[in-house]
Amino acid sequence: ALRRTHRFGAVLVPRGPEGLTLVQDDGAGGEAVTHLRAEASDVHDPAGSGDAVVAVVAAGLAAGLPLASVSRLAALALGIVSRKSGIALVRAEELTEALARGRGLARKLASLPLAHEVME
Repeated sequence: ALRRTHRFGAVLVPRGPEGLTLVQDDGAGGEAVTHLRAEASDVHDPAGSGDAVVAVVAAGLAAGLPLASVSRLAALALGIVSRKSGIALVRAEELTEALARGRGLARKLASLPLAHEVME
């Protein structure tokens, strides 16, 4: 209703630990709804998760990526930052690792800054 009422092309809705929902025009007068799960974790600290989503969406759209791809990256970022304690950031290496994990290509090595952050 929000998307149609205000004539937005799309709305990205945060759903906490469940991830994000992308609602957009389906081109036929209806709506296409896509649920994007955040990676499950025992720890869920929402501090900074909204900032991470906004940052990834802004960077992705500025780089010219399609909204569907940007939304998937934002869901990955949400999962990453939610597993950290306190307000945290998402590093490029972490997004790369999350993308690789989804394809069964998990890396065995981490950059020194990432290893340091994980050990803290």
